[in-house]
Amino acid sequence: MHSRTIALTIPAALSLLICHVSADEPVSVESPTARATDFNIRDRLEAHCIDGSVLKVRLLDAKIPLKTDYGIFEINSADIRRIEFANRLPDEISRQLKSAIAKLGDDDFHVREAATAQLLSMQSLAYAALVAATQSEDLEVVHRAEQLVSLIRQSTSEDDLELQEFDVIYTDKSQIAGTIQLQSLKVESVPLGREQLKLEMLRRLQLGGEIEVNALPDPGNLFAYRNQIGKTLYFRVTGPPAGSRNGFVWGTDMYTLDSSLAMAATHAGLVRPGQTKVVGVTILGPQNSFSGSSRNGVGSADFGQFPGAFRFKSGRPPTFTNRAAAVPAQPQPVQVMPQFNLGR
Repeated sequence: MHSRTIALTIPAALSLLICHVSADEPVSVESPTARATDFNIRDRLEAHCIDGSVLKVRLLDAKIPLKTDYGIFEINSADIRRIEFANRLPDEISRQLKSAIAKLGDDDFHVREAATAQLLSMQSLAYAALVAATQSEDLEVVHRAEQLVSLIRQSTSEDDLELQEFDVIYTDKSQIAGTIQLQSLKVESVPLGREQLKLEMLRRLQLGGEIEVNALPDPGNLFAYRNQIGKTLYFRVTGPPAGSRNGFVWGTDMYTLDSSLAMAATHAGLVRPGQTKVVGVTILGPQNSFSGSSRNGVGSADFGQFPGAFRFKSGRPPTFTNRAAAVPAQPQPVQVMPQFNLGR
């Protein structure tokens, strides 16, 4: 998360962030069977806000109601490890975005330049609106929006640019997508005391000190993992430069185990050239055929029968609090049989 101050777009950020309880807000009911560990778990949360600020908070809501396609689930706050909030921009920021984007096509050059600077200062807050603006019928708007999208991508983390339609709640055993049936979360923190955080000002809530799964380094290809069928492993890969010939890929969505992992991840749209990211892969057994395609600037080839394959795991890599058991074990060294690569 990049810390920044957006005085132009979020004046008096805390006044937007804090709201007071009103009679028509949903009321959370404390669970009579709350575990003794509830206080400790809910006391170690970090609230990441859309302006880049981070607050250490204690969540006071005992349960979080989440509306899904299968009904409303009340999730015990003590079980929550992470919440990724859907994009909810405050009305004032939405109005600023709409006005600034309209000015990108203004007849006055100075007005266009001022609007461009304003949108750039808003960074991730402006990203979704700028992506939409690249489809404008005004060529000047399209040109400036594309430039801004490129600049924001270079300076902002992938997580902060993710366009999220639903709230996603992660627990140790599940992740559930839906819409949180609250306007705000009741919290307690040192700078604010007991207050409420508006959901529209939150990007995510997570356990303090939580670390990303200990990903393995990029092994080049996954043939050495061919005996770990069914296992999901996590690797840190970097997208190769655009037009790179350093590696080959066979398949689409399902790839041969000797395909370049970084090239396959780029082909699948999981990483961009030069971007480093943790990706999850599930090891599969022998497959009869693989279909090639061209995606995201990478071409993959067809291939016939091969003794192993992999798929990328959808969704965000999990997070763990230094639990060694969650880290995939390194495979024992194996000898790669060269006959599987004959004819390529």
